[in-house]
Amino acid sequence: IEMAFRRQGASAAVVKRRVEPTAPLSVYVHWPFCARICPYCDFNRYAVRDKTDIDQQRMAKAYAKELSHFHSLPHTQGATIHSIFFGGGTPSLATGETIATVINQVHKLWPVSPDLEVTLEANPTSVETARLQDYRVAGVNRISLGVQSLDDSDLQFLGRGHSAVEAIAAIETAQRLFPRVSIDLIYARHERQTAESWEKELRQALSLGTTHLSLYSLTYEHGTPFYRRLNNPRSAAEAILSSSEDTSADLYEVSVDVSKRHGLHQYEVSNFAKPGHESRHNLAYWRYFDWVGVGPGAAGRLTSPEFNIRESYIQTKLPKEWLKQVETQGHGTAQVQQLTNNERITEFVMNGLR
Repeated sequence: IEMAFRRQGASAAVVKRRVEPTAPLSVYVHWPFCARICPYCDFNRYAVRDKTDIDQQRMAKAYAKELSHFHSLPHTQGATIHSIFFGGGTPSLATGETIATVINQVHKLWPVSPDLEVTLEANPTSVETARLQDYRVAGVNRISLGVQSLDDSDLQFLGRGHSAVEAIAAIETAQRLFPRVSIDLIYARHERQTAESWEKELRQALSLGTTHLSLYSLTYEHGTPFYRRLNNPRSAAEAILSSSEDTSADLYEVSVDVSKRHGLHQYEVSNFAKPGHESRHNLAYWRYFDWVGVGPGAAGRLTSPEFNIRESYIQTKLPKEWLKQVETQGHGTAQVQQLTNNERITEFVMNGLR
């Protein structure tokens, strides 16, 4: 493990090194707001009625200011931005102007790769699909659609705000506007899902010309409504029966097999893509590159330019508190931790194994 770690340009001992002028750097932008909270989600997210409940201009200025803070750090000097990723939450609640402000600020502060990847996560509701053109104009060139299912009853079970018809319409619209489109789907949703029904659903998704799939097994995270319904339901009607481990394994095997037969290779545990359509941002994580994380609750990893010291950053979670901190001190960093050599090796191996 230690030898493999060294081959990636890092040492198990602390050694001096300078960041190369073209060192790859990614930017993660966390948008914490959602129109509704999915019952399985434990991300840092907060419900709002619609985008009018959000001070878009204030958020945009705060993102730009926090990016300037990270640009001022020696850790990011000489770096080239290879990818920007807007995650959440629901970034498709942001206006095109907000997204453009962030992208333009990145271009202003750092040199960017000629093939810069800019991804935005979007929900496939009819309202949010109508904003896709604005995101394309803003500079987004890759959309990740949170479809989750193409079955209306399962979409209702998952607490999603769109129908299967809306999802298909969103996919078709996104494919007209963006050179690269990814679809998220969830499997092992409940005890009734079978390998046959999952294969049929995958084939339907792939028939739409899909070039990238992110396929996730439903997990019951502590503190979510689904976790309570699984472990401590208030009534028999509320109780959830999860897929068995054997069924989940069968569904995973179906995911790998069907994707492969449609020309999508598995480049990560949960991700499948046609050649050239892999998520460069995700690959930056798995290859243990540095990234800047801005926005409420965002995490980042940066390496010292003089010494081979890697630090983890976590931004303040609550949006109101994060905004105040950015406006008064230039950033909302709540925690900075210098990773030990053992922690770095563990992170390196665990990311690489994906």
